[in-house]
Amino acid sequence: MALTKVTNSLISGAWINVLDYGAVGNGIADDTVAIQAAHDTGGSVFYPDGTYLLTDEIGLSSNASVVMSAGVIIEQTTDDKSVFKATTQTNIDMQCNNALLKGKGAWSASWTGNSGHLDRVIAIINCVTVNITNARTRNGSNAGLYIEGSVGVMVENITVEGTHNYGVPIPSGDNFQNGIYIKHSLAHGNSKNVQINNLNVTGTAQGILLEHYSTYTPGNNDNIVLNGVVHGIPGQHGAYLQAGNVNLSLIATDCELDGCKVQAGSANPDIKNFILDVNATNCGSHALEIQNAGATGVASISNIIANVVARNCQRGLGINNDTSNMRATVTAEDSTQYGLIIQGTNNKDIDIDIVSTRSGRYGVYIDSVSATDITIRPKVREANTSSGAYSGININSVGSLTLIDPEATDASSLQEYGLFVLG
Repeated sequence: MALTKVTNSLISGAWINVLDYGAVGNGIADDTVAIQAAHDTGGSVFYPDGTYLLTDEIGLSSNASVVMSAGVIIEQTTDDKSVFKATTQTNIDMQCNNALLKGKGAWSASWTGNSGHLDRVIAIINCVTVNITNARTRNGSNAGLYIEGSVGVMVENITVEGTHNYGVPIPSGDNFQNGIYIKHSLAHGNSKNVQINNLNVTGTAQGILLEHYSTYTPGNNDNIVLNGVVHGIPGQHGAYLQAGNVNLSLIATDCELDGCKVQAGSANPDIKNFILDVNATNCGSHALEIQNAGATGVASISNIIANVVARNCQRGLGINNDTSNMRATVTAEDSTQYGLIIQGTNNKDIDIDIVSTRSGRYGVYIDSVSATDITIRPKVREANTSSGAYSGININSVGSLTLIDPEATDASSLQEYGLFVLG
């Protein structure tokens, strides 16, 4: 009796092997139609080792898994297309096993916003219950991972290796190229219960972007949990958070601007509930910046617990306008300007412990005339390591301030005053 070949797809309940549906995986053939046919069965799909070229994005189905061998490369060759995209699906499981997922990477210096740029490698839109493990993306020019209006997204171990032209640095100050991009959506609602553990992002304009929409209203169940490493961010910030209910633990190294920036504005007037643990080294602006960039007295940022470690950043912690109910611990070493700066208006109920060592200008600088209920326990050592008339602790203006056990020591004799109060 002759033997009959039985493929995986013919065995009831077995994985759907993309090769059984005509995919070649030789890095030459267009495997889009074959791969999509495998996913359209609604079963769980397996990718064996190989290089699969796409000319369109692959749509994922509900109640299915995707498993890749470690030797898989899946490469998108068309502009403004994801590699994998799930829209309004439920219960998706992606086990990537460090396979390499590559976008087209067609970024342009003419970009003026994030909208309209759809090269996002993995895009999860209006989905419920999505698990992604051991993902590795490259050349997603708008995002390595994009999550919009989705609920219950769990990501374990994701590496984003740049957004375009792998190996070619992004020009300083560029924007709209994100490693991980989470969006609260007018069309699909807020993203809720999103957790990304052990993220590793490099070579992007924003390491992490959490973005609101024009009529965004914070929800108590938004709950965004992020932890990991961002490094080599030549464009903007390690993390840029425009919405609340965030628990962030981040190591940020070599960022053009802030290690982490929390920003409110006229389009998202009240954001709150942040637990921030930021360890930043060699950042061109702040290790952590809290800012209302909209009309003062309209927007606000509140309910913040922060632990900040800053090494060789321009500033350790900066607070600028309409910040309240904040508790922070700051350790700042070799800040080129300030260990701590509080400025702007309507800051209140802020309690900070700071140790600032070898700041270029002031260890602590406050210029916030309407600020009330500010409590600081400052330990400043060797302020004014540059040159000029800078003090350890400088109070330019403030509504009400309590300094508890202030210290300002000076081993270099460059510090003008230990404590200077103006006005």
